[in-house]
Amino acid sequence: MRLILQDDPVELEGTHKVVIHADESSLRPGGRESPSQFVTLKVATRSCGAIVERIDDGNQAITMDKYLRIYLRARTGDPVEVEYADLPSAESLKVAVPAEYERKGLTQLVRDSLNGKPFSQGQPVPLFITPLT
Repeated sequence: MRLILQDDPVELEGTHKVVIHADESSLRPGGRESPSQFVTLKVATRSCGAIVERIDDGNQAITMDKYLRIYLRARTGDPVEVEYADLPSAESLKVAVPAEYERKGLTQLVRDSLNGKPFSQGQPVPLFITPLT
């Protein structure tokens, strides 16, 4: 389904989530039940996964986490192809952490922050961590 990108709502920032403003039945192929909470977003040649926060009746539009929009190189008003996706779990994930965050408990914090979110290879993902003192 093709949806038009609207302005980024602040509440989605850093969440990897989207809000779809369209008739839910038009998103389900053949009228089937939604296969997952994940969707694939595509703008031009770039694509990534996202979590569906909710679906509101609306005018064939989508709002998203600004970091997804930046990764997709999309602007307000651009068309976004949206499809439900069955995303496999990653076997591994490489994470680069600045030296000042090398403290006990950081591994668990990073794991908790990234667990259950869809990623594309090479996609930068922000983690909001306050400096440890």
